[in-house]
Amino acid sequence: GGGGGGGADGVDLMQQISPALSQGFNVLNKSLHDHANKVMSSKDVAGVLGTTVAKSVQQPVADAVSQVFEARLVPAIEASCRAMFQQTNAAMLRGTDEHMKAVGPKLHGAAEQLAQVAGTLGRQVGALGQQMQVLQARADESARRDTQTQHVLREVQLAIAGEHAPRPDGSATVASPVQDAAADQMREVEGKVLEFQGNGQFEAAFSLALQQQKLELLMRLCQTMDPAQLFTQDPMPLSQPVVLSLIQQLASALEHNTELKMAYLQEAVMVLDTRTVELRQVMPKVLEAVVTKIGQMVAAPESVRGSHKTLQRLKHMVKGVAGELYT
Repeated sequence: GGGGGGGADGVDLMQQISPALSQGFNVLNKSLHDHANKVMSSKDVAGVLGTTVAKSVQQPVADAVSQVFEARLVPAIEASCRAMFQQTNAAMLRGTDEHMKAVGPKLHGAAEQLAQVAGTLGRQVGALGQQMQVLQARADESARRDTQTQHVLREVQLAIAGEHAPRPDGSATVASPVQDAAADQMREVEGKVLEFQGNGQFEAAFSLALQQQKLELLMRLCQTMDPAQLFTQDPMPLSQPVVLSLIQQLASALEHNTELKMAYLQEAVMVLDTRTVELRQVMPKVLEAVVTKIGQMVAAPESVRGSHKTLQRLKHMVKGVAGELYT
């Protein structure tokens, strides 16, 4: 009984004490809370606390950010750049290939056209070079003929003046070392004359032979050709100065090889052009000398028996040509 009463008294005591304790704890809690608010609201305390917290948090946060950047962001950026480069490269290669496929045939066609143009130009240049060579050869030949013509005219003028006359056919001379050298030189000239004649270069052949003022050489050349065929060629292969010089030299010695000389003279006189300006001063004297020589031959018929008619006909031909000079 007594124990039961003691237990009941304890419970009553706790019930009486609990409200008092709860009230005391509430007062203490409120007091602590107010005090904490006052402390936290203080600027100095807040600044110190913030600085402390910031310092304590700064390094961990930096380490965390670095780890995240290295572990996740860098690989992601590298992978993204690699993918972009591969896509760009593939697009460029594809575009280049398509462009080359489209342009390739055009470039090939242009290359073929350039090759054709280059070939055409090469052929034209080659042809032009050949034409230049031909023109140069013609210019050289023309210059050579002009030189020969001037020389022939000079020889004709000297012969008319009596300063230089051709040596008669077959004239004999006394041998000497100088004459032997001259004979060797003459053989070389004769070989060149016959070479010109063989190549159809009749102007060069007769010019060279006439320049030597040696009838024997001139007659060797005349014997290689038919005068009718020579003087009827078109165009006439001999220039007018050469024709006049040939007439002058052949008529200077009609006593030897008379028939061949008269055959040449008849053909040469027929092609003589009295309108040639550079010959108008010397032509009358040459033709006058030919008429005089023919007259001498006619006056001495014993040396040319049977040739009177030919000589008379030639004389009339020469006079007729000479008469054209005064019309």
